[in-house]
Amino acid sequence: MASHEVWRGTQAHTGLGETMNYDEYVHNQTVVHGQMEKPSLYHEAERLAIAELFAGIPKQARILDVGCGTGKGMAFLRSLGYSWVTGIELHPEKAKIANAFCGDAATFDFKTLYNVIYSSHSFEHMYDPEAALKNLKWAAALEAMFIFILPYPDTGDPKAHLGGFKIGTRVDDKGETVVRWFEERGLEMMFKKFDDYREPEIWLKFKMEV
Repeated sequence: MASHEVWRGTQAHTGLGETMNYDEYVHNQTVVHGQMEKPSLYHEAERLAIAELFAGIPKQARILDVGCGTGKGMAFLRSLGYSWVTGIELHPEKAKIANAFCGDAATFDFKTLYNVIYSSHSFEHMYDPEAALKNLKWAAALEAMFIFILPYPDTGDPKAHLGGFKIGTRVDDKGETVVRWFEERGLEMMFKKFDDYREPEIWLKFKMEV
């Protein structure tokens, strides 16, 4: 079912005492905050993070990049020898450039089971992060790894980062609230790191509880 049908009549809270319906959310993500390219520092920082977070992950792993943008992260993963890399992106033009699925990760009907679910600066943007994680877990292979790079503590535009209020990226408690949010939903933390190369971030690696 299309995302617009799933969330018809619903409202998401921005954390500012305001609400946003799904059509407003899509417009905000793809038009208001949908710039095609980010500064080169952003991509350099992502490459450094990928090199560390994917160390030891077999090259034959099936990888899904959630919120892949124009595919810069996917291209770097391929340059490291990962041949089975795909992405999903809400912004139609970005998805076309990346040769990725176009849709919402919370409702997309994935046909493959992935060994690694990777999300860099995208999960805090989710309209419904609970639904997104549930759907991604359905698309995850047994003992799959989930890798998240999140702004932390998150000071971004609340209307753009509305999902961050739910997962706890705005709570400055050494990442405890964020980690607990994922653990309470069936993930087991393997790795946590704070970094500030491009902006303050938290890097998290989980595996699915069996």
